[in-house]
Amino acid sequence: MKKRILALAFSSALMAGQVYAQTTISSTSVNPKGNPGGIYIKGGVNFANISTQNDGSYRDGNMLTTFNAGVVADLPLSPLLSIQPGLVLNGKGAKVSHYYTIGGDVAASDKLKMNPLYLELPVNIVVKLPVTTGTNFFVGAGPYGALGIGGKYKATATVAGASGETTRNIKYGSSNDDDLRRFDYGVNALAGVEIDRVMLGVNYGFGLSKIVPNADDFRNDKNKYRVLSVNVGFRF
Repeated sequence: MKKRILALAFSSALMAGQVYAQTTISSTSVNPKGNPGGIYIKGGVNFANISTQNDGSYRDGNMLTTFNAGVVADLPLSPLLSIQPGLVLNGKGAKVSHYYTIGGDVAASDKLKMNPLYLELPVNIVVKLPVTTGTNFFVGAGPYGALGIGGKYKATATVAGASGETTRNIKYGSSNDDDLRRFDYGVNALAGVEIDRVMLGVNYGFGLSKIVPNADDFRNDKNKYRVLSVNVGFRF
């Protein structure tokens, strides 16, 4: 599974070389500005989740809305190709609800919301497809590594109409007493449009690391991050 995902993520780099060889001359005439490069300050909204099934799928009802913000360097390799390393503050996590019934009536419930915050280092290869002067569509992919630096854990339990709530900082580590592993890694796939200095894009982060400390069965794809991001950025 991991080998197929990594092969898909990096195939864009090989395809980019072929595209470049075939279209360099025409792209320069369509978009005289070429690929100027620069530094993007970007931010946006994340729709985060954690996989719950052996095949890596998740429940839509567990999705958590959070945020992303960071800096990305656009380093041109050609008029059509860039490498984009970055440093991003990325919210991840999920929310889960359980209901317990007696005779068809809800007797108790518990709700868990985990909102971890990661410092993430993505390195993407991006292919730019010129449309008009100063406007490019882009697609790309690449790996990321991430370090957990904060976040909140919130649990609410209700029994017979009485509720109790616990809120605390997330505990990172590798023991059974911890909430999440501190390190995460995976691959990104992204697409969007550049209009002069403004970038609008979407990114899908596909985690490859199990993030629950007691989840040791690496034969399946449970307990891995899935994050859909919508971003806007400005180039300096």
